[in-house]
Amino acid sequence: MTPELYSSTYKDQRAVTFESALIRVQFLPEIGAKMASLVFKPLNYELLVQRPGEKYKIQPFDGDFVAAECSGIDDMFPTIDACYYDPFPWSGTKMADHGEVWSLPWQCEILENNRLFFSVHGVRFPYRLEKWISFTAPGILRTDYL
Repeated sequence: MTPELYSSTYKDQRAVTFESALIRVQFLPEIGAKMASLVFKPLNYELLVQRPGEKYKIQPFDGDFVAAECSGIDDMFPTIDACYYDPFPWSGTKMADHGEVWSLPWQCEILENNRLFFSVHGVRFPYRLEKWISFTAPGILRTDYL
């Protein structure tokens, strides 16, 4: 089976589903491009922690991470804890709890050769974070960052 990419829904949020013969994974482009669900299809078994309920708990940029969904896998960049940047030219700039990108909307593109591409720009710092998702085999999901 060739991997399939298609639009879907996770709880009450827009999602992108990527599916091989063995794995079904869902990403939320508007909420940090997080991996919300990872299912091993032969057993229909969810491999990631899930919070109960039909509505996804959203927090704004620089919000309280613990008050958010707290499930799946989030990208934490450029930091994990709320803190302040020391060196010039951004000295004194607050760095968000669990980083900037977990709550931001990411650009999402479906690329040739069944690859998924996400990108996001920093809010308080000048960076662009990119990630590519692909299946290298039916049971191997690969994520590359730049």
